[in-house]
Formats: sequence, C-alpha cells, structure tokens
Amino acid sequence: MLLQAKLLRVIQQREFERVGGNELIKTNVRIISATNRDLKIAVEEKQFREDLFYRLNSFPIFIPPLRQRRADILVLAEHFLEEFNKKLGKHIKGFSKKALKLMYEYDWPGNIREMENTIERCIIICDKDIIDDEDLPTHLRSENKSGNIDYSGNMFSDDTIVPFEKIKEESIRHALKVTKGNIVEAAKKLQLGRATIYRLMEKYSIENRSFE
Repeated sequence: MLLQAKLLRVIQQREFERVGGNELIKTNVRIISATNRDLKIAVEEKQFREDLFYRLNSFPIFIPPLRQRRADILVLAEHFLEEFNKKLGKHIKGFSKKALKLMYEYDWPGNIREMENTIERCIIICDKDIIDDEDLPTHLRSENKSGNIDYSGNMFSDDTIVPFEKIKEESIRHALKVTKGNIVEAAKKLQLGRATIYRLMEKYSIENRSFE
C-alpha cells in the first residue's frame, strides 16, 4: 500500500525522487497497466487503493479469457510453434487434427501463459515432425468436461433447406434463451468471442433483454 501511494503521487503530481536522492525530477509519461486480478474486489478488500484504481482506470480495455475467444487458439498455437521451433532448434511442421481438436475444446484456465508453456513442452518431447494428441499433457487428453454436445444427429429434414444466415440467427437466439440473456455464457456455449456475439446480435436485430 505504501508503494501504491508513491505511485499515485507520480501520476498526480508528475514528479518523483530517486531512491537515496533529494532532487525532485519532473516527468510526463503515459502509463499502460495490466492485471489478471479483479481490482474492484481488491479495492473492497482494502488491498488496492481506490484513488489509484480510478487514476489507472481512465481508459479500461477488457480482454476476455482464451476460452471466450476460441478462434484465437489455433492462431496462437501456430505462433508459439514457430517461436519455440526457433528457440529450441526444432523443425516441427504443425499439429495433428486430434491435437488441434483437443486444444480447441480445452478451456485454458491459465490463458495464454498456459498455452505457451504447453506448446513449449510438446515441442521438447515430440520426436516426430507433427505434434500429436499423445504429446499433449494428460489433462488436455482427458474427457472433455466443457459440456460439449454431440451434434452428429440430422438437424434437417430431407426436403428442407434452411438458409445459413437463418441457422446462425436461430443459434444465437437459442443460446440467449438457454442462458437467460447472459451474453458471456452464450458466447462460451457457442464457442464464439463476445465481440462476435455482439456483432451478430446487431446484424440480426436481437436484443438480449427479451431473454432475461
């Protein structure tokens, strides 16, 4: 808390003194801060200064967890594959379909850091030119607990063709109905990013208030 008070002074008065010095130094900087903690809760629990919170919170940017933006999972996997190939001197070409499916369906509670560590581990132990499902950690290969549904059944009658746009619209309406208008939960069940949900809701003139 003492350090937070000092930081607040720098932000408000734009001046500070070096450790062990007595010269007042003026500064003019732009501060970009990041955290994986809920600072509002930290403020309520007296672990974070309220005045500092509002000073830093002038332009907040919320980045959803990886499980809410699954489209990024495969892109990040390819990025880390390329990065660690160079770092470790390996020449692994990619991932098998099974490995990609498991990574896509996994919720990644540790977000990007967990994925980065997982890909590095896979590259270290992989003795082939493709990372297979057997190279993934055990907890990724265990039974999927994310509540996925079996969609192998026939969704359409033999003589009916449903426009693709209508299928997307009805999928979003059904997800909002099931989740009682909870957009975050609906996005998770549809395996879409929250921004995508908002964009499609606007496109199809869907208001979540009607599902609450």
